[in-house]
Amino acid sequence: MNFNKLRPYTVVTMILALVLLAIIGGILYFAPQGLEARGWTSLGFRKHQLKDIHFLLGFIVLILVIIHGFFNLSAIKNYLKPSSKVWTYPLLWR
Repeated sequence: MNFNKLRPYTVVTMILALVLLAIIGGILYFAPQGLEARGWTSLGFRKHQLKDIHFLLGFIVLILVIIHGFFNLSAIKNYLKPSSKVWTYPLLWR
């Protein structure tokens, strides 16, 4: 199977999931704690629902990162070769 057709979908899905993860994480960071959060909602979801969504998005991002690494395994191997010029001339040192 040709995985090159799946690469763009993996990257776009991972970026969307990361953006949603960051937004929901920010909402949860500023959400009220304890009994104050009893009737609190944001985006139409209660706090425990947002926590569940945040957890599932994190899991999806983890799976997509593993798939992305699998698709780019040959490039990662080339970067880690001792003969690679990537690490001898870092971008910041030029």
